[in-house]
Amino acid sequence: MVNEIRVSFKDERDIRLIPLDFPLNWNLKLKFSILPERPTPCIIKRQKWIRALRMGEKLIPVIVSAEGSVEKPKLIVTTPKISSKEKEKIVDFLFEFHGLKSVKELYDFMDGDEILKKIKEKLYGFGKAGLMSATVFEGIIKAIIQQQISLRNAELITANLVENYGERIEFCGEYAYEFPTPETLTGLSLKELRNCGLSWKKAEYIKGFSSEVINGFDPENLKDKNP
Repeated sequence: MVNEIRVSFKDERDIRLIPLDFPLNWNLKLKFSILPERPTPCIIKRQKWIRALRMGEKLIPVIVSAEGSVEKPKLIVTTPKISSKEKEKIVDFLFEFHGLKSVKELYDFMDGDEILKKIKEKLYGFGKAGLMSATVFEGIIKAIIQQQISLRNAELITANLVENYGERIEFCGEYAYEFPTPETLTGLSLKELRNCGLSWKKAEYIKGFSSEVINGFDPENLKDKNP
């Protein structure tokens, strides 16, 4: 079962409004979610992106939405009352995760070609592609799951894994989920992993890799490595 943390932040929410100086079609970005209604661990509901993020020993629920026009958007980031340093870390993560940055140079280049210009107009405001995971560990586990199956089936398996063995926290009437920890995945039996939809071999890979992480291997160090 999911490792549930029930905390009420009803009177402790912090809403941060961030004006952006580049186009953003937030609803278009969210439409690219393959399984919006289930935690992978992100959930998409009513044009809101919902997820829990682990910072040290703390699990922080985050809800992101947007307002304004595509040309003059404002990002709305809702969290519990947290420190200024934690807020900055979360905002930095959100910008990287969602690919929130100016792509003016790309748009200018696309305007020079009729076919690319049509693509730009159709996807205007989508901007840069984001990330598939919050951590390298999460990304590697998802990459194992995604091998040789459709992306939708991979997302279904990921959601099963998150719902059964991730952590969730209640915030603003919603549940925010975090990806299972290496410790949790190492402690699962192959049968428990198989019950999430994994093959025997993928279950073995996930359990083995998670074990390496809790024994000292830090996959986050791979961020600094050249391909």
